[in-house]
Amino acid sequence: MKRRCYYMKQQVLQILKTKYPLIQAPMSWITNAQFVGAVANAGGLGVLGPNAGQTTITSDPGQTASLMQAEIQKLRQITTHSFGLNLLMPSTPEQDLNPYSAALLKMAFAERVKYFVTVGSYNRKVFEQIKQHNGIIIHRSEMISLANLRAAEEAGADILVATGIDAGGIFPRRAFGTFATLAEFKRCLHVPLLIAGGINTAKEAKAATDLGADGIYVGTRFIVTPESPASQAVKDLIVAADSDDLEFVFERERSLKTLAADRLNKLFNDPTNKVDLSQEVKRLGGVRPAMLLGKVEQGIIPVNTGVGSIVEEKPVSTLINELSAGLL
Repeated sequence: MKRRCYYMKQQVLQILKTKYPLIQAPMSWITNAQFVGAVANAGGLGVLGPNAGQTTITSDPGQTASLMQAEIQKLRQITTHSFGLNLLMPSTPEQDLNPYSAALLKMAFAERVKYFVTVGSYNRKVFEQIKQHNGIIIHRSEMISLANLRAAEEAGADILVATGIDAGGIFPRRAFGTFATLAEFKRCLHVPLLIAGGINTAKEAKAATDLGADGIYVGTRFIVTPESPASQAVKDLIVAADSDDLEFVFERERSLKTLAADRLNKLFNDPTNKVDLSQEVKRLGGVRPAMLLGKVEQGIIPVNTGVGSIVEEKPVSTLINELSAGLL
């Protein structure tokens, strides 16, 4: 088993062409060229997330793709290392990409982007398009199950990501612990498997690899870095927070306590509530008001359940060096 894990970890490095088997999660609104470039230059795979480098909302798929194209071109002035682009997938394998994702994919092919972090359902048609353009697929399913992971592998995913309920952001539709089913998944897959959810320190990174993970996929911890475009007010709140400061805003997302999060949590716990809370989060602007613009009380701040282990802001390079100690 140890020999196989070592081989798979090396395979991750060969696929990603990075120094470490570590991927920075493509968090909505709070990535940009500077941040992703810092991750890439420090040895991880940096990934541009939705609305990377932007502060205003666009309502045109073509404009969204053009803005992302400019961010990619800016990123290439910062690093010559591997980087990825997030592609939001449909919720079922039969659905087509939404117009925004379709425009991003077309632009990415024109820009010769190689690494795609697909989040949602696997989609054979989209995967085939990426492969036809010599792309690499890192797939993070929103419905974690052995059957879904196998199906994504068979459809062409090069690397899979299993996300536990400890994760920040919107977590999977099925509630598995970050480490609980890792060994089972590993036995039944033939491509590398990375793990996500609650990984903030070298100790958690080591626990993941000791249990068989071929690498780690990290979001929350990267927020508290000087390079992150997240607001300083949010970074300070994360450093001061512990797990008691988290509350559900809907069934698949938690937030640090804010006025907006408190209101959503009250509705979440009200058995008579008829409001679709996931849509209410979107109506409030998602993570943009608090996490990007610093209007803390007007929005939500989704972070992982291990937030208490984040006690200071660190440069991306320092953070990656520390996390990598648990991967070696």
